[in-house]
Amino acid sequence: YSISELLRTYRGDMAASSRFALGIKGMTEELQQLGNWSLTSTLEQALHSAAADCLAAPDEDSRMRAFLQLAGPALALLDHGSQGGLDTDLVRALDEKASILADRATNSTFDFTAGIRLCTAGEAMWRLTSSAIDEPSSVARRASWLRRRGAFRRLSFHFDSACIDQGQAIELLSDLRARQGSAFSAESCDELAAGHVNRGIALRQRGQFAEAIEDFGLAIAYREGLRQKLGDAWSPDLCEHLASAYMNRGVSHRKSGKLIQAIADHGQAIDLRERLRTTLGSDVPIKISSLRPRRYSKTPASPAILILTPSAKKPEQTASAQARLPTRTSHLPRSHMLRLA
Repeated sequence: YSISELLRTYRGDMAASSRFALGIKGMTEELQQLGNWSLTSTLEQALHSAAADCLAAPDEDSRMRAFLQLAGPALALLDHGSQGGLDTDLVRALDEKASILADRATNSTFDFTAGIRLCTAGEAMWRLTSSAIDEPSSVARRASWLRRRGAFRRLSFHFDSACIDQGQAIELLSDLRARQGSAFSAESCDELAAGHVNRGIALRQRGQFAEAIEDFGLAIAYREGLRQKLGDAWSPDLCEHLASAYMNRGVSHRKSGKLIQAIADHGQAIDLRERLRTTLGSDVPIKISSLRPRRYSKTPASPAILILTPSAKKPEQTASAQARLPTRTSHLPRSHMLRLA
């Protein structure tokens, strides 16, 4: 391997569990001791080479590999104390392509580890841009990548690091909101709410229901504020996002034994999604129609049977057959249990 190829594997603080990556992390310190050799210039060359590969990649798989290689020199440069170096227009072009890859990763059975590294590259690019690091668009994009990385870490069952990422995204956007006041965009406000929702889900999966409910409440407050502010311009996507916040808070209330509050929140989510069905008709996205709050059916033989889909129970199914249905979800794969939550 060449030095540039090895440096592309750099993981910085993310290398705690990888001997190979730890070796690369130490190698950058050793190379600094060599005479007539510049670590910074080599890293910058590797970074620009990877960026060119990202833009020139003929397909998504090649582009994903290039972005994963871009993360190494980007992280190493940041750890080395370098700032700037990437043209803002170049970063915007890379950001657009990386966002498409992240969306594909979110909606598929994608390697979450690669998704985490992709988001790390996305956030690092904006920290290395030649524009001011506290420029609003740069802050918003950094927060978006941190939130996405936190979501991938939650799906990988790394709940502590997921909460840290979401907290950093929330902090960035909260500071931006305080600076901009009324100029704070609706998109950034919804992104701030999304950070609270994602952290709330991670907290709920850690069993911290009170803290999760607090996060969902803040997300609802932000999104209800958008609903009032935008009026007729309030979009179906924002409506669905608000419904999701209510549904997640309802799940947390139910898990903490607050059934009355859970029923109220699920009622709000149902009303919002019924509004979408009425507004959009046959154009309602599958994602919205398939994520309505789950209902519970009670029978004398089975006190709480979870109905996963309307077609899960056949018309000819008898009460005795219902009694044989499982009353818990512990038999399901853990990934499916995440989707139920």
